[in-house]
Amino acid sequence: MAPIFYWTTELILTGLMYTYTSDKMIHIVEYNSEKYESHVAASLDKKYTLQEFSEMEGMLVGINGGYHGYKSERGPLTKLSIDGNELVPTNDMTVLKKYGLKADNVNAVLSIDATHHHVSIGNEEGDSYIYSGPLLVENDVHTELNTKWSRVKNPRTIVCTKNNGASVLFVVIDGRQKDVFGMTLIEAQDLMDTIGCTDAINMDGGGSTSMYIIGKGIVNNPRSVGDDGKYITIERSVSSIIGIK
Repeated sequence: MAPIFYWTTELILTGLMYTYTSDKMIHIVEYNSEKYESHVAASLDKKYTLQEFSEMEGMLVGINGGYHGYKSERGPLTKLSIDGNELVPTNDMTVLKKYGLKADNVNAVLSIDATHHHVSIGNEEGDSYIYSGPLLVENDVHTELNTKWSRVKNPRTIVCTKNNGASVLFVVIDGRQKDVFGMTLIEAQDLMDTIGCTDAINMDGGGSTSMYIIGKGIVNNPRSVGDDGKYITIERSVSSIIGIK
């Protein structure tokens, strides 16, 4: 029998809602893109925890961003631009392969325009953008996911849009815990249907998956491998984040 859970929704600010499941596996922040500005922030030379990063950048809400060399000091691995300044000019497949990534892992781009800071998901580069993937949903249609990697349960971080981009959702899915295993990317596609998203992109996941909300701190349960090889709850340092102001 599938587990039974219920949803709880809290109003953070007008036009900014936080929803989570009773088992604390799924955390969603939905915000009105007309009321709040979306931003990408990145650091090439030093990593920060999501809470540190979000507070430094004055974010109301933040989630971890793109892929990075999490076992090293390597910064962002994928093509990335902030306000027209290309910090990482190309998706270097030699570098990506070194860190276990393939072309399918970076097959889409999350873009933010400079004027209204609206989010779009697909293949067009805006003023600020960050490559990630795989693309999960495009124009209300599931993308085809055939890799073994897409069928492994893990913590997930996803950005999606609905109502023609009027609403943006940050979705964090916990895992690596007793009775909270995470989701496959195929299961995540089904979740996107449930919450009404028409376009969705997978960001870095696993131990990087985390969500910060002002006044609450980190609301999920980030899990990484400890020195003894077992999973522990610890906030991993990351090199890029996506947030709202």
